[in-house]
Amino acid sequence: MKRSIFTVFLVVLFISSSLIVFPVSSNDVVKQSSSGITIYVDDDNTGGPWDGTQEHPYQHVQDGIDASQENDTLFVFNGVYNEKITIRKSISLIGQNKKYTIIESTSYDAIINVITFGVVVKNFTIQNNSDGYGIYLESSKAKITNNIIQNNRCGILVSNNCNHIKNNIIMSNKKTGIALGRSSTNNIIEKNTIKNNSIGVVTSSGSISFGVAIPSYNNKVRKNNFLNNEENAIDGYKGFFNNIETGEIIIGSKNKWYNNYWDRPRILPYIIKSGFCYSGKFGIIKIPTHISFDWHPTLKPNDI
Repeated sequence: MKRSIFTVFLVVLFISSSLIVFPVSSNDVVKQSSSGITIYVDDDNTGGPWDGTQEHPYQHVQDGIDASQENDTLFVFNGVYNEKITIRKSISLIGQNKKYTIIESTSYDAIINVITFGVVVKNFTIQNNSDGYGIYLESSKAKITNNIIQNNRCGILVSNNCNHIKNNIIMSNKKTGIALGRSSTNNIIEKNTIKNNSIGVVTSSGSISFGVAIPSYNNKVRKNNFLNNEENAIDGYKGFFNNIETGEIIIGSKNKWYNNYWDRPRILPYIIKSGFCYSGKFGIIKIPTHISFDWHPTLKPNDI
Protein backbone atom coordinates (compact mmCIF):
# COMPACT_ATOMS: atom_id res chain seq x y z
CA MET A 1 0.00 0.00 0.00
CA LYS A 2 2.80 2.40 0.95
CA ARG A 3 4.59 1.57 -2.30
CA SER A 4 1.41 2.41 -4.31
CA ILE A 5 1.00 5.76 -2.58
CA PHE A 6 4.67 6.61 -3.19
CA THR A 7 4.32 5.70 -6.89
CA VAL A 8 1.28 7.97 -7.27
CA PHE A 9 3.20 10.79 -5.54
CA LEU A 10 6.10 10.47 -8.00
CA VAL A 11 3.74 10.55 -11.01
CA VAL A 12 1.99 13.70 -9.72
CA LEU A 13 5.34 15.35 -9.00
CA PHE A 14 6.60 14.60 -12.55
CA ILE A 15 3.47 16.00 -14.20
CA SER A 16 3.56 19.16 -12.04
CA SER A 17 7.20 19.86 -12.80
CA SER A 18 6.57 19.57 -16.53
CA LEU A 19 4.02 22.40 -16.32
CA ILE A 20 6.36 24.89 -14.66
CA VAL A 21 7.16 27.90 -16.92
CA PHE A 22 10.54 29.44 -16.30
CA PRO A 23 10.79 33.24 -16.88
CA VAL A 24 12.96 34.53 -19.72
CA SER A 25 14.92 37.75 -19.50
CA SER A 26 13.50 40.60 -21.59
CA ASN A 27 16.98 41.00 -23.07
CA ASP A 28 16.94 37.45 -24.47
CA VAL A 29 14.04 38.05 -26.86
CA VAL A 30 12.38 40.95 -28.59
CA LYS A 31 9.48 42.17 -26.48
CA GLN A 32 6.17 40.52 -27.39
CA SER A 33 2.90 42.47 -27.31
CA SER A 34 -0.67 41.46 -28.04
CA SER A 35 -0.55 43.01 -31.52
CA GLY A 36 3.01 42.09 -32.51
CA ILE A 37 6.54 42.44 -31.19
CA THR A 38 8.59 45.50 -30.28
CA ILE A 39 11.86 45.91 -32.15
CA TYR A 40 14.48 48.38 -30.89
CA VAL A 41 16.78 50.76 -32.79
CA ASP A 42 19.65 52.78 -31.30
CA ASP A 43 22.27 54.62 -33.36
CA ASP A 44 24.72 54.24 -30.46
CA ASN A 45 25.02 50.52 -31.16
CA THR A 46 27.71 50.92 -33.80
CA GLY A 47 29.58 47.69 -33.17
CA GLY A 48 26.75 45.18 -32.95
CA PRO A 49 25.54 42.57 -32.56
CA TRP A 50 22.16 43.64 -33.96
CA ASP A 51 19.07 41.55 -33.34
CA GLY A 52 16.44 44.14 -32.39
CA THR A 53 16.41 43.40 -28.66
CA GLN A 54 16.90 46.11 -26.05
CA GLU A 55 20.37 44.72 -25.40
CA HIS A 56 21.31 44.51 -29.10
CA PRO A 57 19.18 47.05 -30.98
CA TYR A 58 19.55 47.69 -34.68
CA GLN A 59 21.72 50.68 -35.55
CA HIS A 60 19.59 51.86 -38.50
CA VAL A 61 15.85 52.45 -38.65
CA GLN A 62 15.47 50.79 -42.05
CA ASP A 63 17.13 47.62 -40.77
CA GLY A 64 14.54 47.44 -38.01
CA ILE A 65 11.73 47.99 -40.50
CA ASP A 66 13.07 45.27 -42.79
CA ALA A 67 13.17 42.84 -39.86
CA SER A 68 9.62 43.66 -38.73
CA GLN A 69 6.35 41.95 -39.54
CA GLU A 70 2.79 43.29 -39.81
CA ASN A 71 1.54 44.99 -36.61
CA ASP A 72 4.99 45.19 -35.01
CA THR A 73 6.22 48.29 -33.16
CA LEU A 74 9.60 49.81 -33.92
CA PHE A 75 10.91 51.82 -30.96
CA VAL A 76 13.71 54.23 -31.86
CA PHE A 77 15.94 55.63 -29.11
CA ASN A 78 17.10 59.26 -29.14
CA GLY A 79 19.76 59.98 -31.74
CA VAL A 80 20.34 61.38 -35.23
CA TYR A 81 19.52 58.92 -38.01
CA ASN A 82 20.73 60.08 -41.40
CA GLU A 83 18.79 57.82 -43.72
CA LYS A 84 15.91 57.52 -46.14
CA ILE A 85 13.12 55.21 -44.94
CA THR A 86 10.49 53.21 -46.82
CA ILE A 87 7.65 51.54 -44.91
CA ARG A 88 5.90 48.70 -46.73
CA LYS A 89 4.33 47.02 -43.68
CA SER A 90 1.55 48.05 -41.30
CA ILE A 91 3.76 48.92 -38.33
CA SER A 92 4.07 51.61 -35.66
CA LEU A 93 7.25 53.68 -35.84
CA ILE A 94 7.71 55.35 -32.45
CA GLY A 95 10.50 57.69 -31.36
CA GLN A 96 11.65 58.08 -27.77
CA ASN A 97 11.32 61.88 -27.76
CA LYS A 98 10.27 64.06 -30.68
CA LYS A 99 12.92 66.70 -29.93
CA TYR A 100 15.83 64.28 -29.74
CA THR A 101 14.88 61.41 -32.06
CA ILE A 102 15.84 62.92 -35.40
CA ILE A 103 15.61 61.48 -38.90
CA GLU A 104 17.11 63.55 -41.67
CA SER A 105 18.12 63.14 -45.27
CA THR A 106 18.87 65.17 -48.37
CA SER A 107 17.07 62.75 -50.69
CA TYR A 108 15.22 64.28 -53.62
CA ASP A 109 12.33 61.97 -52.74
CA ALA A 110 11.05 61.61 -49.14
CA ILE A 111 12.74 61.02 -45.80
CA ILE A 112 9.88 58.70 -44.82
CA ASN A 113 7.90 57.10 -47.64
CA VAL A 114 4.78 55.30 -46.38
CA ILE A 115 3.45 52.88 -48.97
CA THR A 116 1.10 50.55 -47.09
CA PHE A 117 -2.01 51.29 -45.00
CA GLY A 118 -2.37 51.66 -41.25
CA VAL A 119 1.13 52.93 -40.45
CA VAL A 120 1.78 55.06 -37.33
CA VAL A 121 4.65 57.59 -37.23
CA LYS A 122 5.02 59.29 -33.85
CA ASN A 123 7.55 61.28 -31.78
CA PHE A 124 10.19 62.25 -34.34
CA THR A 125 11.88 65.32 -35.76
CA ILE A 126 11.93 64.88 -39.54
CA GLN A 127 14.06 67.50 -41.19
CA ASN A 128 16.47 69.02 -43.69
CA ASN A 129 15.27 67.54 -47.00
CA SER A 130 15.43 70.82 -48.87
CA ASP A 131 14.75 69.20 -52.26
CA GLY A 132 12.06 66.71 -51.23
CA TYR A 133 9.42 65.73 -48.69
CA GLY A 134 9.59 65.06 -45.00
CA ILE A 135 6.87 62.41 -45.22
CA TYR A 136 5.19 61.10 -48.37
CA LEU A 137 1.92 59.27 -47.72
CA GLU A 138 1.14 57.07 -50.68
CA SER A 139 -0.90 55.05 -48.23
CA SER A 140 -4.29 55.23 -46.55
CA LYS A 141 -5.25 55.21 -42.86
CA ALA A 142 -1.84 56.37 -41.64
CA LYS A 143 -1.55 58.28 -38.36
CA ILE A 144 1.11 60.99 -38.23
CA THR A 145 1.16 62.38 -34.69
CA ASN A 146 3.32 64.41 -32.32
CA ASN A 147 6.21 65.05 -34.73
CA ILE A 148 8.30 68.09 -35.64
CA ILE A 149 8.55 68.34 -39.42
CA GLN A 150 10.84 71.15 -40.51
CA ASN A 151 13.23 72.55 -43.09
CA ASN A 152 12.06 70.39 -45.98
CA ARG A 153 10.83 71.44 -49.40
CA CYS A 154 7.39 70.06 -48.45
CA GLY A 155 6.63 68.86 -44.94
CA ILE A 156 3.99 66.21 -45.73
CA LEU A 157 2.67 65.20 -49.15
CA VAL A 158 -0.56 63.17 -49.12
CA SER A 159 -1.67 61.30 -52.23
CA ASN A 160 -4.17 58.85 -50.76
CA ASN A 161 -7.23 58.70 -48.51
CA CYS A 162 -8.33 58.58 -44.88
CA ASN A 163 -5.04 59.63 -43.27
CA HIS A 164 -4.92 61.45 -39.93
CA ILE A 165 -2.33 64.19 -39.32
CA LYS A 166 -2.59 65.45 -35.74
CA ASN A 167 -0.63 67.31 -33.05
CA ASN A 168 2.44 67.97 -35.17
CA ILE A 169 4.63 71.08 -35.45
CA ILE A 170 5.09 71.70 -39.16
CA MET A 171 7.39 74.64 -39.71
CA SER A 172 9.93 76.39 -41.91
CA ASN A 173 9.33 74.22 -44.96
CA LYS A 174 10.51 75.91 -48.14
CA LYS A 175 7.38 75.40 -50.26
CA THR A 176 4.50 73.82 -48.36
CA GLY A 177 3.76 72.58 -44.86
CA ILE A 178 1.13 70.03 -45.93
CA ALA A 179 0.11 69.32 -49.53
CA LEU A 180 -2.96 67.25 -50.37
CA GLY A 181 -2.32 65.79 -53.80
CA ARG A 182 -4.80 65.06 -56.54
CA SER A 183 -7.71 62.76 -55.71
CA SER A 184 -6.75 62.56 -52.02
CA THR A 185 -9.98 62.39 -50.02
CA ASN A 186 -11.31 62.12 -46.49
CA ASN A 187 -8.05 63.04 -44.80
CA ILE A 188 -8.11 64.86 -41.45
CA ILE A 189 -5.61 67.58 -40.55
CA GLU A 190 -6.22 68.73 -37.00
CA LYS A 191 -4.57 70.35 -34.00
CA ASN A 192 -1.27 71.02 -35.75
CA THR A 193 0.90 74.11 -35.39
CA ILE A 194 1.66 75.16 -38.97
CA LYS A 195 4.07 78.07 -39.05
CA ASN A 196 6.78 79.86 -41.03
CA ASN A 197 6.13 77.93 -44.26
CA SER A 198 5.75 79.45 -47.71
CA ILE A 199 2.24 77.92 -47.85
CA GLY A 200 0.74 76.32 -44.76
CA VAL A 201 -1.72 73.87 -46.36
CA VAL A 202 -2.48 73.48 -50.04
CA THR A 203 -5.10 71.22 -51.62
CA SER A 204 -4.62 70.16 -55.21
CA SER A 205 -6.98 70.98 -58.03
CA GLY A 206 -5.83 67.76 -59.68
CA SER A 207 -4.80 67.09 -63.25
CA ILE A 208 -6.90 66.79 -66.36
CA SER A 209 -8.19 63.27 -67.00
CA PHE A 210 -10.89 62.60 -69.59
CA GLY A 211 -11.62 66.32 -69.68
CA VAL A 212 -12.12 66.67 -65.92
CA ALA A 213 -9.66 67.78 -63.25
CA ILE A 214 -10.23 65.70 -60.12
CA PRO A 215 -8.95 67.58 -57.06
CA SER A 216 -8.41 66.62 -53.49
CA TYR A 217 -11.83 66.83 -51.83
CA ASN A 218 -13.85 66.06 -48.70
CA ASN A 219 -10.80 66.65 -46.51
CA LYS A 220 -11.17 68.28 -43.08
CA VAL A 221 -8.74 70.96 -41.88
CA ARG A 222 -9.76 71.86 -38.34
CA LYS A 223 -8.50 73.30 -35.05
CA ASN A 224 -5.02 74.05 -36.37
CA ASN A 225 -2.90 77.11 -35.58
CA PHE A 226 -1.66 78.88 -38.73
CA LEU A 227 1.14 81.27 -37.77
CA ASN A 228 3.36 83.51 -39.88
CA ASN A 229 3.13 81.59 -43.15
CA GLU A 230 3.59 83.59 -46.34
CA GLU A 231 0.23 82.15 -47.42
CA ASN A 232 -1.73 80.25 -44.80
CA ALA A 233 -3.79 78.09 -47.14
CA ILE A 234 -4.77 77.61 -50.77
CA ASP A 235 -7.74 75.42 -51.66
CA GLY A 236 -7.47 74.00 -55.16
CA TYR A 237 -4.04 75.24 -56.17
CA LYS A 238 -3.22 75.81 -59.86
CA GLY A 239 -6.34 74.44 -61.46
CA PHE A 240 -6.45 75.00 -65.20
CA PHE A 241 -8.26 74.56 -68.52
CA ASN A 242 -6.00 73.20 -71.23
CA ASN A 243 -8.43 74.42 -73.85
CA ILE A 244 -11.81 75.99 -73.13
CA GLU A 245 -13.21 74.76 -76.46
CA THR A 246 -12.85 71.12 -75.34
CA GLY A 247 -15.18 71.70 -72.39
CA GLU A 248 -12.66 70.69 -69.73
CA ILE A 249 -13.92 71.74 -66.32
CA ILE A 250 -12.72 72.00 -62.74
CA ILE A 251 -14.71 70.28 -60.01
CA GLY A 252 -15.08 72.28 -56.77
CA SER A 253 -12.95 70.97 -53.93
CA LYS A 254 -15.58 70.53 -51.18
CA ASN A 255 -12.90 70.54 -48.52
CA LYS A 256 -13.98 71.63 -45.05
CA TRP A 257 -12.06 74.26 -43.06
CA TYR A 258 -13.23 75.14 -39.56
CA ASN A 259 -12.19 76.31 -36.11
CA ASN A 260 -8.65 77.17 -37.19
CA TYR A 261 -6.61 80.04 -35.79
CA TRP A 262 -5.34 82.30 -38.57
CA ASP A 263 -2.47 84.47 -37.26
CA ARG A 264 -4.71 86.65 -35.11
CA PRO A 265 -8.15 86.67 -33.47
CA ARG A 266 -10.90 86.76 -36.10
CA ILE A 267 -14.61 87.34 -35.78
CA LEU A 268 -15.52 87.27 -39.47
CA PRO A 269 -15.13 84.14 -41.64
CA TYR A 270 -11.64 83.62 -43.02
CA ILE A 271 -11.40 83.39 -46.81
CA ILE A 272 -9.31 80.55 -48.23
CA LYS A 273 -7.80 81.45 -51.58
CA SER A 274 -8.70 79.21 -54.48
CA GLY A 275 -6.83 78.14 -57.58
CA PHE A 276 -7.25 79.81 -60.95
CA CYS A 277 -8.08 78.60 -64.44
CA TYR A 278 -5.69 79.31 -67.31
CA SER A 279 -6.32 79.06 -71.04
CA GLY A 280 -3.49 79.15 -73.58
CA LYS A 281 -5.66 79.56 -76.69
CA PHE A 282 -7.24 82.88 -75.71
CA GLY A 283 -4.36 84.31 -73.78
CA ILE A 284 -4.19 84.08 -70.00
CA ILE A 285 -7.62 84.03 -68.37
CA LYS A 286 -7.70 83.95 -64.58
CA ILE A 287 -10.96 82.85 -62.99
CA PRO A 288 -11.36 81.67 -59.38
CA THR A 289 -12.45 78.06 -59.46
CA HIS A 290 -14.33 78.36 -56.17
CA ILE A 291 -14.32 80.17 -52.84
CA SER A 292 -13.69 78.42 -49.54
CA PHE A 293 -14.21 79.72 -46.02
CA ASP A 294 -13.40 78.88 -42.47
CA TRP A 295 -16.77 80.04 -41.22
CA HIS A 296 -15.83 79.81 -37.55
CA PRO A 297 -12.19 80.83 -37.02
CA THR A 298 -11.06 80.99 -33.40
CA LEU A 299 -10.31 84.07 -31.34
CA LYS A 300 -7.25 82.53 -29.73
CA PRO A 301 -4.79 79.77 -30.60
CA ASN A 302 -6.18 76.28 -30.25
CA ASP A 303 -5.00 74.23 -27.31
CA ILE A 304 -2.66 71.67 -28.86
